[in-house]
Amino acid sequence: MALLKQSMLVAIVAAALGAGCAKGGASAAEAPEGSAASEDAPVVGVGDAQQAAKLATRLNEEAAKGNARTVEVHARYALALSCPCAPITLANAPPTPTQGSYLLPVVAGGEANPADYEVVGEFRLYGHYSGEPIPLGEWLDKVGKQPHGEATEAHLKAPYLAFVVDRWCYVPPAEGVEMLAERASEDEFSARMTKLIEQLRDEGRFCD
Repeated sequence: MALLKQSMLVAIVAAALGAGCAKGGASAAEAPEGSAASEDAPVVGVGDAQQAAKLATRLNEEAAKGNARTVEVHARYALALSCPCAPITLANAPPTPTQGSYLLPVVAGGEANPADYEVVGEFRLYGHYSGEPIPLGEWLDKVGKQPHGEATEAHLKAPYLAFVVDRWCYVPPAEGVEMLAERASEDEFSARMTKLIEQLRDEGRFCD
């Protein structure tokens, strides 16, 4: 039983730490009540990873032409970033994401940003691509965050797709929350994840 629990925890961590870093810049849940997303809105971040990245890029190009579309994005925090890259990737991004797999969430002033929660599990973001990529350094300044790793001028100037978030919610890892809680007293990672998951729950951020 202990071996089974350990293997499950490894699977949770592996899923959370799956995203690496590309050089340079680029289980469905219902939308929260009142979300701007409609039933026919495109869903980004599911299915084939390469196609999802291409869809994100195309939606951004459409937005640049004045045709921004409301979409639902399945995303996650890239906990294993080894370079100063955008911290949010599509949920199905490969270990080394491509440009379209990254995004920088932009929220209204004073609202919580999903990028503030370095947690396992997935986010559901509802909104639209801005059409104008944002340099990483500019976004970091705007949200008051520091880059992961040692940032060079090139890293900070690298542009990423910006996603304007109308609403968002959180989906905890399937069958992983209880195990993380059980191990919270044994290792720092489980304790940190448990605390963040509980915070998101208490803030009413869980997806319906």
